[in-house]
Amino acid sequence: MTTKLNGTIQIDVDEIWTLLRQFGLKHEESDRVYSSSISRMLDLFDFYNFKATFFIVGEDAKHHAKKRVLKQIINKGHELANHSLSHAYGLADHSFKRKKEEILEADKIISDIVGKKITGFRAPAYSVDEGVLDILEENEYLYDSSLFPSFLGPLISFYFERNKDSKSAYGNFSNGMAPLSLYHPLKGKIWKKGKRRLVEIPVSVIPFFRIPYHMAYVFASHAKLFDMGFFLTRKSGSLFNYVLHGTELIDELKNLRFPSQFLMDTPIEKRLKIYEAIFLKISKYYNIITSEDLVKSSEI
Repeated sequence: MTTKLNGTIQIDVDEIWTLLRQFGLKHEESDRVYSSSISRMLDLFDFYNFKATFFIVGEDAKHHAKKRVLKQIINKGHELANHSLSHAYGLADHSFKRKKEEILEADKIISDIVGKKITGFRAPAYSVDEGVLDILEENEYLYDSSLFPSFLGPLISFYFERNKDSKSAYGNFSNGMAPLSLYHPLKGKIWKKGKRRLVEIPVSVIPFFRIPYHMAYVFASHAKLFDMGFFLTRKSGSLFNYVLHGTELIDELKNLRFPSQFLMDTPIEKRLKIYEAIFLKISKYYNIITSEDLVKSSEI
């Protein structure tokens, strides 16, 4: 019988308005992710006994109906973590004051819902710098999970980003040299091991090639991308930290045109089948626990 390792699944709970704003399209408040996608994810997590981490945008968490959904997530044993106040792209490019507002205002909103201090953070579009980590450490965060350890980050940013606040999105080429395991970052060089108190949880990419294989890229290419990444992650002993997005299981969206429109046009039944097939593979090799529990149970 295969001995299972601990791994984690993280969900960026980005409502559809964040995606539309990213591409410079007209947007308004929406609850598509909270009203449909999250319940589908929770059902799958229940079936496979996964405990996941949901990164929450503070502005969304202000709304009463969405708070009820967040309480449901908590009651099922999952973790809520900080994904900034307004999902500000290019967070690393903003002033220290703006960074602090984005992190701490969201912290208060989400912590009040959880009933205790939250401990994890992910910057929108993986836009992280020393200032962000300094703020997190000053406020006793346990971990950050904003490091995108791929050389492709700048190319992905060039393709996807469509507004002036996104210059630092997806990191830089140096991040492609980051460890593929839990580590304490070096002050001044986030992508190197050092002695910061904070723990970095890098996103899983395909070892050696450093190509991302989280769910959005599987939808954009083929399930074999996951199979290759999953196999090499296991064989290399790398950390398994798989990223999902709340928009991946919403109902189809028509009459919108932006670079990731293919996802919205794919029938929900097909997307659910892909999720189920991937979750079944994950369940054979990993105990999926929250990111907070992963860090606390590690010997780092």
